Amino acid sequence: MNWWEESYGFFDRDYLDNFEPLVDEESTKMQVEFIIKALEIPPGSKILDLAGGMGRHSIELALKGFQCVLLDINTAFLNKARELAKQKDVNIEIINRDMREIDYCESFDGVISMSTSFGYFSNDEDHFRVINSVFKSLRRGGKFLLDLDNRERIIKFFKKYEWFKVKDTFVLRNAELDLYENRIKENIVRICLDKRNVKEHFITIRMFTLNEIKTMVERGGFNIIQVFGNYDFSNYNMESYRMILLSQKS
Repeated sequence: MNWWEESYGFFDRDYLDNFEPLVDEESTKMQVEFIIKALEIPPGSKILDLAGGMGRHSIELALKGFQCVLLDINTAFLNKARELAKQKDVNIEIINRDMREIDYCESFDGVISMSTSFGYFSNDEDHFRVINSVFKSLRRGGKFLLDLDNRERIIKFFKKYEWFKVKDTFVLRNAELDLYENRIKENIVRICLDKRNVKEHFITIRMFTLNEIKTMVERGGFNIIQVFGNYDFSNYNMESYRMILLSQKS
């Protein structure tokens, strides 16, 4: 069983209830404005939101006139997306599928992968399989926006132990940097006072250097247009909060 699969229990309803309040509407709107300007595509264009969770980007893009397909493996997140889309009175297509199983052919003007939703798999061939499928799913001239945590900043400001409180849940994090495998490995304990339960999970995410992810994206057939350091279009550097690659299918 993989840590990111719904059956493992990390991405469960409790996670969703704790995560949702941390994402304010203004941040989502700002990120969507960044997406629209970076992709340079007009309203009416079709966008695939890869591993888009509860659909916060898809829904906001749909409100601005884009056709959106939300793909995620987690049914709880997708059910929340349906609920939010209904509240906002917008239509988005919702697909429950592993991102490695994308089977579209020249269907989209843009593909987005936001908030480090990439890097979960245990081997890089699976990561490349996703990039290769994204390439096939894009129309000629279509663009791919890949938003990742900045590995260099993580290393520079790394904290082995951390805890914080969200609503009535305490989250305790014990992390390890595996620089041989270029992965961050974390034991996470969630203590919910209201429900009086304790959940412990182990997660691991691949951290890519710029050269590694650039090589993988180019191997998939893309041309890199630019690398941003945040949603404000700042240039990428070692202390940037994000590492966002904008690439194009020629």
